[in-house]
Amino acid sequence: ASDCRKEGVVVSLGSIALHLKNDADEDKIDGIIDMLLNALKTPSEDVQSSVALCLSKLMKKGRTQKRIATLLNDLMNECIDGSSLASIRGAAYGISAAVKGSGIASLKKYEVVKRLEEACTSGTPNSKEGSLFCIEL
Repeated sequence: ASDCRKEGVVVSLGSIALHLKNDADEDKIDGIIDMLLNALKTPSEDVQSSVALCLSKLMKKGRTQKRIATLLNDLMNECIDGSSLASIRGAAYGISAAVKGSGIASLKKYEVVKRLEEACTSGTPNSKEGSLFCIEL
């Protein structure tokens, strides 16, 4: 029941952010995106997939395009070096949403594939698992 409520809140927050259009609302959009990124750590695949769906639509709103490099870097670090399976899987969902929302060219621009390949070939077992989760999604 808690997961259903959290999923509903995620969808509501994402919908609210989609309808904000003024430059004055950029802080609100950034705050909502940060809340959604924190929700990715929830150990529920339904919640994580809902967050990813909302995030992909929000990648071109507000100041997100200016923050995409740091967002992807943080998500990559969490995906490769995460402490729990839920946070690793959530980071993989976040990376897929960020790439989907900002365009396929972001894979090369931010060296996502290169970092995933390095983690797959020469990383720890946990980093290999995280990189494969990211490739899967």
